Amino acid sequence: MVGAVRPDANSLRMKHWLRQHWQKVYWAAIAALVIGAHVALLSSPDVPNDIALRLTTTNAMIWAVLIVPALFLTWRVAQIRKRRSKD
Repeated sequence: MVGAVRPDANSLRMKHWLRQHWQKVYWAAIAALVIGAHVALLSSPDVPNDIALRLTTTNAMIWAVLIVPALFLTWRVAQIRKRRSKD
């Protein structure tokens, strides 16, 4: 193939690593975005502190209700797959 670039070892390692750890990267990115949004809200001069704290607390509770079951499900599926692979 003319002009084809063969991937180097580092890019192949990164692809392999991402394939194995994509869920961890996804959850870390979500957590970073949520934490960043909370910091931005709390440091905004346009929003009074009491309202910012109330919004941050409410948002954190909503995210906890969404993320905790998803993390539990991810953990449980990993356990089941590990147990099935042993059998």
